[in-house]
Amino acid sequence: MYRDRTADEIRDIYVSRHDGERWEPGERLYADNWKIPGCPVNGPSIVADDAEVAVAWFSAADDQPVVRLTRSTDGGLTFGEPLVIAKGRLAGYVRLALLPAGHVAVSWVGRNDQGSNTLFVAVIDTDNRVLAKEAIADIAQLRVFPQLGFQDDRLVLAWTDEADDGHFLQAARFTLALP
Repeated sequence: MYRDRTADEIRDIYVSRHDGERWEPGERLYADNWKIPGCPVNGPSIVADDAEVAVAWFSAADDQPVVRLTRSTDGGLTFGEPLVIAKGRLAGYVRLALLPAGHVAVSWVGRNDQGSNTLFVAVIDTDNRVLAKEAIADIAQLRVFPQLGFQDDRLVLAWTDEADDGHFLQAARFTLALP
């Protein structure tokens, strides 16, 4: 998975597969048609377990920021229609983590109702239903590259932030209430 660039400055997400001998040419995952005359440092996140693949990404096509998720059940040969995880006041910087029962967790950076920069996490089931969505932490920076993982039945989110006395590492270990 990667963010490609066309001659017309369209920056959509592409997928390329290795067929055992060579890399296949990249194909567009979804037609966001995000035209931006610069390189957004906001790439996709991918997780896989055998033939099950999930991809999340950020786009701001037509000045409409969105985080999307799509899945494949055939090792990335085909992907389903993307699910919109979040939209509106977003910065992106998505990450994915595999959870039990085929669920995935996706994190992203956005703004909360009070306008603060915030790290959010959602849990999505195998039918692309959002089971839970929560704000995890307010952050000083908007451009953050969090890391998301799953261990001992808990999600772990780590990121760097800044304060008056410099940069520091933050982490949260938590569970989300699922229905």
